[in-house]
Parts: sequence; C-alpha cells; structure tokens
Amino acid sequence: MLSHLALIVREEVQFHVNNAYTQYEYGRRKRNADYVAICDCFRFISKEFSGVRIGYPLIGAGLAGGDWAIIEPIIENLCQAWTIHW
Repeated sequence: MLSHLALIVREEVQFHVNNAYTQYEYGRRKRNADYVAICDCFRFISKEFSGVRIGYPLIGAGLAGGDWAIIEPIIENLCQAWTIHW
C-alpha cells in the first residue's frame, strides 16, 4: 500500500488525511523521492476525491530531494478536477 487514509471529525467538520508514502529515506545528497510512487499516490487520491478541495505540501521536493518542476506537473495532470490550496 502506498498510502494510509484517516477520517478526521472535528465538531461539524470532517476531512481526510492521506499519508502518501513516496520515499524510503531522506537527505539532499541524492534524490530519494520516488516519482512513480508520487504518481501512484496521486492517481489513487484523484480517483477517491475527485472534485473536492485539497491541500498538500511540496511533496517530495524538500528533504526527499525531488525536483518540484517534475512533481508539480505529475500532480496537476492527475488531479485536474481539484481545487488546490497550498
């Protein structure tokens, strides 16, 4: 499994948190971000949550050493029906 999904309920608001597993290690000496795993995770998310508001960090582009110029188009192409919030 590439991700873990949790339902959070706070008073009258509910939302989901998805922990997407996109790397095994971290550090800036090499790229640890797995672009295929990022694609697979966002493909799952796009199917399960099409058309809803989502928020996510610059996943894979920090300590994972991934290139946001590669990661962002992956997410945008898979999740065109979303309203994205940074």
